[in-house]
This record gives sequence, C-alpha cells and structure tokens, in this order.
Amino acid sequence: MSEKINNDQITLSHCLIDLMIDHEYDEIGSSLILGKTQKQFNENHFWMADDKIDLLRVYFQFSNNNIITEAYNDFQEDVSANVNEKLTDIIIRKCEFHQKKKIPLKKLYNLRFSNFEILFLFNSIIGDLSKKALKISGDESKNLKNKLIFIGLASSYSLIFNKWVYSPNEDISYIMNLADKYLNNAEELAKNIGLL
Repeated sequence: MSEKINNDQITLSHCLIDLMIDHEYDEIGSSLILGKTQKQFNENHFWMADDKIDLLRVYFQFSNNNIITEAYNDFQEDVSANVNEKLTDIIIRKCEFHQKKKIPLKKLYNLRFSNFEILFLFNSIIGDLSKKALKISGDESKNLKNKLIFIGLASSYSLIFNKWVYSPNEDISYIMNLADKYLNNAEELAKNIGLL
C-alpha cells in the first residue's frame, strides 16, 4: 500500500471518530466522512470511506503504534522500570492518548454487544496492544506460559479500558491507580500459579 493511501486512510479514520462526537455510528456514511476532510481526495480512492470497521481498525492500529513507539523510546532512556511498571505505563498512555476522543469511543464501546464486528475490533485491538506491550517490556518467551501471561494481560487491559471509558473522572491518576492495582493483582496471581 502506498504511503499516500495509508495517510488518506488515517485521515479518514480520524474524521470518522470526530464525527461520532455529534452523530451516532449508524448515521455516518461515506459522504459524511469525506465531507469532514479538509483535503481533496482522489476520486479513485473514495472507496476508503465506505468501510467504517476498516477505518476504525486503521485508527486503533495507528494509535497503538504511536503509543508503543513512544513508550519504547522512553523505556530506552529509563532502564530502571520493571516489566510490571512498563505494562502499567502503556495502558495509561492508551487512556491518555484517547482522552479527547472519549465520547466517540464510549459510543462505539456501547455497541460491542449489538455489533459483532465492533466487539471483534475491540478484542483484536486490546490483543494487539497487549502483544506489543509484552514485547517491548522485556517478555520474550514463546511458550504456553507466555500465552497464559498474554491472556492475563489482555484481560487486565480490557478491564482497565472498560473502567476508563465509563469513568466520569477526567483525572487520569484514578486510572493509574486502578491499572497499578489490576496489574499487580495479575502479577501476584501469575506468581502463585507458577507463571512468573
């Protein structure tokens, strides 16, 4: 895929998320998405605005990659943080990254049980973030233990995201304390059953 097409998809994905501040997901069509852009799209690429699930996947993939890249760079500078601290840091970064888009994300999240594609999307995006978080935090194992640790981390990340999306509290320190508690509990459980 060319860089221009990739950048156009990212632009359209942000337009879709922004439109959900004032519109419901089902009300948004390709013409509304294209009308939201500030740039002229080549008529050969109008099809990019037709698949909202694909645009949402692009948006979340873009955000995950930004979060992981910034975290990785910071972890290179601060070598004192342990794996658990790094994993906590990454989920906090996710919540901070999406803070300004919380209204549309809450609308989407509320649709997950009525729209199988959205449910699958949230599961795959949390899974993607968990896999990348483990990788950059220093967990290199590829065995059954690693799969169980991944499931535990993805579950913890899902719970934290759920609490964040429904929390009326704008202060991210609430989520930081919650993330620290959940991930410490998960770490303790993993130690007790011999995964760590």
